[in-house]
Amino acid sequence: MTYNRFSMKRVLGGQVQLAVLLCIILFQGGLVFAQVISELSGVVELRSQLNTPWRPADLGESLLADSALRTFQGQTSLLFSNNDLIKLDTNSAVQLESQGVVLTGGRVYIKAWKLAIRTASDITLTGEARIDLSEAGEHIAILSGEAQIRRGEELIELKTAEQISIMNNGDIQRSSFFETDPWYRNLAILGSGSGSIIGMKGQAEISADAQNWQKAELNNVLEVGSHLRTFEASWLELRFDDSNLIRLQANSELALKTLEDLADGKRQTVLELIYGKVWVIVETEDQPFQIETPGLVAGVRGTKFRLDAAEASEPPLIKTFDGVVAGSSGYETTFVEEGQQFDTEAGLEVLQLDALDLFNLSRDELLNRATLTLSQVPSMVNKPSLTLRGKTLPGVRLELGAQTLTTQRPEFELETSLKPGFNLLELYAFSEDQPPNRLVIPVIRSGRDIYLGTTVKPFGSAYQLSGIAPGGASITLDTGNRLIETTSDASGRFQLNFSSSSDRILVRAQLNSGETIEKEVIIRP
Repeated sequence: MTYNRFSMKRVLGGQVQLAVLLCIILFQGGLVFAQVISELSGVVELRSQLNTPWRPADLGESLLADSALRTFQGQTSLLFSNNDLIKLDTNSAVQLESQGVVLTGGRVYIKAWKLAIRTASDITLTGEARIDLSEAGEHIAILSGEAQIRRGEELIELKTAEQISIMNNGDIQRSSFFETDPWYRNLAILGSGSGSIIGMKGQAEISADAQNWQKAELNNVLEVGSHLRTFEASWLELRFDDSNLIRLQANSELALKTLEDLADGKRQTVLELIYGKVWVIVETEDQPFQIETPGLVAGVRGTKFRLDAAEASEPPLIKTFDGVVAGSSGYETTFVEEGQQFDTEAGLEVLQLDALDLFNLSRDELLNRATLTLSQVPSMVNKPSLTLRGKTLPGVRLELGAQTLTTQRPEFELETSLKPGFNLLELYAFSEDQPPNRLVIPVIRSGRDIYLGTTVKPFGSAYQLSGIAPGGASITLDTGNRLIETTSDASGRFQLNFSSSSDRILVRAQLNSGETIEKEVIIRP
């Protein structure tokens, strides 16, 4: 993430110098708590008093008034006698004074009880926070507890998982916070995990160093530092030993940066999508899992989503099918919930399914093959409920949301309510001595009898239009120089390939009743 520091000017010897200051007042009843270097790694230097030379710092040293610390490629922590803790990241410096602390630049982590902190604002913290500084302003994120921030007459209150960026130009941005860079955590690594290739189609390669590539095969093991890449009309599935699954789409490359078991019992997973697209199913709840791609970081805690890297004029994209994904771009975090999609240009939008989404959902069904079959399910309905009909064996217990049914005969019916917009229904089948099987069904509930959703993607030297409309609707595509017609199938899906010299096309859906809806679609170059 990129955060901000505030800038102040001070005059020294008749010259104006730029200094970045963070003053943290650490006194109670006028007494400064004792401060000891409790952690030290890398290059850290200590200055005992002002105007004395810098020297290497030692673990366990006490800091007195006028002492100073600075880090280069290292970190250090100050522990106070009341157990308050301040930790400095690399390229940071701290100056102690009789009733306070001055941090000149860098990043700081604070864990304290009712600690008064002075930046360009006056802050009172009870809990954990990180404060990051840059030349443009300051960034304050609350990891746990709460903080009160006073700026002049204005009082701002922050609680756990909230953040604020205060810019030098006066702009203030407040939003939810999701940690993607916990540099201040010193959890011991107990071991590393691995993943193995469980499925693939077409051509794919694997490399331990992103230089020496070889043909990927089923059961190949992916260790930390390894890379995978696919080519045209190919895909590859990777399952980790904690059951999380990655499906790398065609023309994509993925790197495994971190897969570590930590001392707190959690598994930390960090992947990098270098280019292309990836489908992700995170089965483990409350485990740190993130995928980085240029311009966007996706962090999750148990969910199903798709991440697209930026490509040509297309920005990076997150699509969430289950759970919540935190999309972090710069110092802003956007929570992308089930049925939503987010890119850095259009922002947060209602999820629009395309052919790639439908393929992945279908592939998920195969991986979780259920001992049941369903009749055709419409992709779009205009009613508040939907009845699923199918066949299974007698004695199977079915669960659909809050509905439960133990079948007495092969045919069954289950009704479930639908919320407006996108719904991802999950039908579970339980039988003795077998793990539950699951079918996932995407359904859109529209407020009208007619609905039209479309997505355009490059297809060779032309384009491919995928969409959803009522089943049996007549679809007409006007490219500007020709009309192309088709009919949506029983589930409401349709697909057309076309060429166009215009950057806009017109799509029309017409029901047998004669009702029509039109949609103008912009083709990005």
